Amino acid sequence: SQDDTAKIHERAKSMGITMNSYITTAFLAADSTKRMIGIPVSIRKDNNQSMTNLTSGIQLCYKYNHSKSFASNAQAVHKKIYSCLNSPMQGFILPFVASLSPSLLDAVVLNSNDSYHDKLVSSLTKIMGYTGKKTRDLGITNLTCLDIPSQYGPYTINKCIFVPPAVSYSRKNLGVATINNRLTISYLIMDEAQLLAETMFFNKGLQNLMK
Repeated sequence: SQDDTAKIHERAKSMGITMNSYITTAFLAADSTKRMIGIPVSIRKDNNQSMTNLTSGIQLCYKYNHSKSFASNAQAVHKKIYSCLNSPMQGFILPFVASLSPSLLDAVVLNSNDSYHDKLVSSLTKIMGYTGKKTRDLGITNLTCLDIPSQYGPYTINKCIFVPPAVSYSRKNLGVATINNRLTISYLIMDEAQLLAETMFFNKGLQNLMK
């Protein structure tokens, strides 16, 4: 609700962190075995409305410490996120991917889905984090406040649910979006056999948001 969204915003502000750091911490607290978090990062400059993929990303490695307060964990997560954002590697990822041939990138995606087998491609797939230890336990994509009007004549958009795309390098994905002062969170999982366990995880994360 709008009231819940305002409360989350105020709590994050009181801790000196962003809502994104607050949300990330809430879901890390829901399952401390989830340590590798992938967070997409927009590199779109102001007034650039072109249809293109202007997205980079960071990988956060953090284990929630239940012996510390939520605020202490959240501040540590926030610090790690901004350390990753300020890393020189941020300017390396997209030029590196752009330097690879399209057919090689296709081979990496096929290899990560067990549809193509080649020793060199398998090595590159692991290096790029599509398989192996670099695979993210959880992806969190926060579109923040949507840059569109919420009022259209007599019609109002009360909420907008963003379902994140399924990606090979993340096992589960959270989608976050805010419009009309109302935050929504969706959770995408690919394995229906884990539906009950993942639903419990998702609900626990939501409860952590409101503590």
